[in-house]
Amino acid sequence: MPGSDLTAADRALLERVCGANGQVEWLADESLLHAVTALGGSGPGFVYRLLAALADGGAELGLTPEAAASMALTMVRGATELAERSGEDFATLAARVASPGGTTLAGLAAMEQGGIDALIAATLRAARNRSVELAGE
Repeated sequence: MPGSDLTAADRALLERVCGANGQVEWLADESLLHAVTALGGSGPGFVYRLLAALADGGAELGLTPEAAASMALTMVRGATELAERSGEDFATLAARVASPGGTTLAGLAAMEQGGIDALIAATLRAARNRSVELAGE
C-alpha cells in the first residue's frame, strides 16, 4: 500500500498539511487516482449539471427560473448538511424522507425507472477512462 512505509508522525503531518486544502483519503493503490479524479475532480461539474436539471424542472412546473434555481441550491445545501451530520448512508436518508405513497417516493421511483444509478456509474466511468487516457498521452 502506498504510504505504508510512513511513520505515524509523517502521516499525521501529511494529513494536517493536505487536509488544509480538502479531504484526505489514503488510497490502497495509486491507480485509484483516476477514480478520485472522476468523483472528486470532475464531480462538481456533475453536481452543477444536476442543479441545472433541478432548476429547469422546477421552472417547467411553473416556478420562475430564479426561484427554481434558488430552491434547488438551498435544497442541495440542506441535504448535504444533513448527510454530513447524520452519519447515515445515503440510501437510508432517502428512505427516511420518503413517506409511503408520498411525493418523494413517486419521484424516487421515476429516477429508478429512468436508470439514475446506471447513468451516474457511466458518467463516472467516462471521466475515469478519460483520466487514464490523459495520463497515457
